[in-house]
Amino acid sequence: MGFRGQYQFEVVGDVIHVAFEGMFSESTSRKISELVEHHVSSLEGKGFYMLIDLSNYEGSTPDAHKVGNQHAIWLEGQNCLGKAIVISERVVLEIARSQQKFLSQSILRSEVFSNKTQAEQWLADLATNTSGDLSV
Repeated sequence: MGFRGQYQFEVVGDVIHVAFEGMFSESTSRKISELVEHHVSSLEGKGFYMLIDLSNYEGSTPDAHKVGNQHAIWLEGQNCLGKAIVISERVVLEIARSQQKFLSQSILRSEVFSNKTQAEQWLADLATNTSGDLSV
């Protein structure tokens, strides 16, 4: 079994879209974390939203989970106004939370959805209630 997961990274308006597919190694997890961190740093404190699509995510190595946990800690200190997570199976999210302990401690506003359309709608509603229009 290979651990070379693939990801998609896209920014639409104030929303950072990240989609995970397959199994993730430490190096792949580090690459996507660095992409997100670079973009967020370029915002210079401006608020943003995240849409994280885990519907095709199959898991990560222990070292990849360590990278994910470090990234979650970093993200907590940024101006993330909301995080929508799309999953196909709840167990995937529960495994990630058990391996990345900080995810259970996070105080970021977040919701879990079974499809991307619901996640995008929630982010749009959240943006309307906090800062104005949002392109998702």
